[in-house]
Amino acid sequence: MLALLSLLAPVYLFVVPMLAAAAPQQSGVGGVIFGAFMLIQLWMLVGVFAFDTAAEFYNYRPPRFFRVMKMMGNVFDPHRVNVRSRGSASWAIVPMMLSYSAFNYAFAVIYVFISSIEPASFSTGKPLGVVEAIYFSAITAATVGYGDIAPKSDIARLAVVAQVSLSLIYVVTLFSAFASHLRDHASPKIGKTASESELTGAD
Repeated sequence: MLALLSLLAPVYLFVVPMLAAAAPQQSGVGGVIFGAFMLIQLWMLVGVFAFDTAAEFYNYRPPRFFRVMKMMGNVFDPHRVNVRSRGSASWAIVPMMLSYSAFNYAFAVIYVFISSIEPASFSTGKPLGVVEAIYFSAITAATVGYGDIAPKSDIARLAVVAQVSLSLIYVVTLFSAFASHLRDHASPKIGKTASESELTGAD
């Protein structure tokens, strides 16, 4: 049963919310509510993987609420991606990238829903497609801003502000910590290599 849930999880977490967001009128109230419920589940997994990564880098025990979320996340992840079981913080990049990818996809779903309700919310003047929404979400998170797609309505702008703010939190707390870990992990090896080279030169 657990294996079956694991196989269906990607469909429920990624496909259903996007389908409901792309056609809210056709999905009906029940479909939109179910899609929103699955989107909440996706956000919970974003939190699980993000806090799992942060716990490894900063050596702290997540609050009880996030431990409960992690138990719920294990239903969708029977292999239990746990960086501590690998014995090195280098493995923290796995849940970190899973969290960040799901984070960007979740905002893409939000952008599709906003544009489906009000097509004038974005500069395209029409509902965003799946690829357009994922593209816009990725460049927004990266704070690139090519300008080919831009928010026009207040709700769209607020969503962009929320994504940029949360994306900066990722950069400050997780990506920088991972970069520091790689630097600290590489420094002893560089020092050891330099020492061996000096000894070899002395001989």
